[in-house]
Amino acid sequence: KGKGKGKGKGKGKGKSRKGAKGGGGVTKEFLDKQLEEYMGPDAVKAMLDNELDRYFKDKKALEASSTAAATNGSAPSASAKT
Repeated sequence: KGKGKGKGKGKGKGKSRKGAKGGGGVTKEFLDKQLEEYMGPDAVKAMLDNELDRYFKDKKALEASSTAAATNGSAPSASAKT
């Protein structure tokens, strides 16, 4: 009863998309352009400004902690060797 081979569910073959070609991945530039179109240029600029501010705050904090460690004597002194 109904055991013929026909166009059935197609196990494990995935869905085919019309017009889909193996064109590789999406580029960063394409994604940035889409984000700017969606959010607007002002929002994208504000987001980039915030990222820059966070980057420089972190960089200053790292420099401050490394200079503080050097001045606090974190390196072993020559008199400690016996």
